[in-house]
Amino acid sequence: MGATLQSVGVGEEWKYLGVRLSSLGRSNPTPIDLRTWLDRVSKAPLKPQQRLIILRQYLIPRLLHRLVLGRTPTAVLLDDFDHTIRSSVRRWICLPPSSPVAFLYATQGKGGLGIPCLRTAIPRMRHRRIERMRDSPNGDVAAMCTHPAIRRDLERTRRLLKVGVVTVDTKASEESHWSKTLYETYDGRSLSRAGEAPYTHRWVGGDLAYLSGKEYIHMLRLRINALPLRARLARGRPSFPKTCRAGCPLPETVGHLGICPSVHDNVSKRHNDIVAQLARYLRERGRDVATEVSFRMTPGSTTGSLRPDLVVRCVEKNYVLDVQVVGPNRDLRMAAADKVLKYDIPLIREQLTVGGVPPRVRGIIVSTSGIWDATSVGVLEELGLPKSKILNLTCLAMQGTLRVWRAHNAVKRVTTRGYRAPAAT
Repeated sequence: MGATLQSVGVGEEWKYLGVRLSSLGRSNPTPIDLRTWLDRVSKAPLKPQQRLIILRQYLIPRLLHRLVLGRTPTAVLLDDFDHTIRSSVRRWICLPPSSPVAFLYATQGKGGLGIPCLRTAIPRMRHRRIERMRDSPNGDVAAMCTHPAIRRDLERTRRLLKVGVVTVDTKASEESHWSKTLYETYDGRSLSRAGEAPYTHRWVGGDLAYLSGKEYIHMLRLRINALPLRARLARGRPSFPKTCRAGCPLPETVGHLGICPSVHDNVSKRHNDIVAQLARYLRERGRDVATEVSFRMTPGSTTGSLRPDLVVRCVEKNYVLDVQVVGPNRDLRMAAADKVLKYDIPLIREQLTVGGVPPRVRGIIVSTSGIWDATSVGVLEELGLPKSKILNLTCLAMQGTLRVWRAHNAVKRVTTRGYRAPAAT
């Protein structure tokens, strides 16, 4: 009250409800504005996961508000924004340029980083906003949408909904588009079953404070097959050696690290750490757990015995569990089925049947990329394991793989005498 209103010139702007306005109408943020915001985040003394949190929860929503309510953006402008964001994200997490773009945009529950893509999100949100206004029960609001300017805005937005040959007009279709695009890539195909246990990927969002920035970066690179292994580095370089640096006659890949003789002790330690941690979690839930129980195939014999990792004895039903960390391209269901085939035999059923109910035999299968077999997660939940504990086991498996990778980098060339190539994983 009583304040003097200042006049503005033709080229000056003012802000109303977070949107910049001028005599020419609404205006949008520019790529220069975005680079300024990203530079501030880059210069701050933060962990990479903290930078990603700021990007997802603060910086991009600031853009969304202005781009949804502002002037209809062009596809070129949105692509420029996305390219600027991708460049900063790749620099923060040391991701090579050849990594799939879809890895950044797929949701965390589907194996990606969960960064919104402005090229697909902005047209979808603008289209939904105008459609809801047009269908509003308020007659004045609905009538406003018949104005030629609003109709032109809606038509331009509809054209932007087309991404290649796909129309992205709902959030579900957008998520499906990016996850499908990720799984169709060579590096992303190992994540195709990530959606079966979405909560096991919460570490990607920076929820686990005990992960250091360096470890977080390496876990992301492990997930998208971007660790500097020879098979990865040899892409597009025909003269670059692909075989294992320790002397094995196989390509040096993440899957090969699990079977390379040079790091056998570290691979065994990864397995034993998961078994010990799982047994500890189950005992905390009040379960009676025995590790490596020996079931002799022949009475009195000291050879030919089966030793599953865990036998969980319950009042109503017993469980036989065997843990395995498989390579990124191994079929998880097949690995779990192999464990059942191995241990679900009459000898074990006779000894562990309770009240006529045979034991439940399951393989606890997780890949080096942190992807779980759905039946494995189901049996752990049935035993009362909280989701937070299963998430910790996911990180433990990936941390063990990184330890194997570091040990492999440190070994000198070893002899392959007596080497027997195992089944492909």
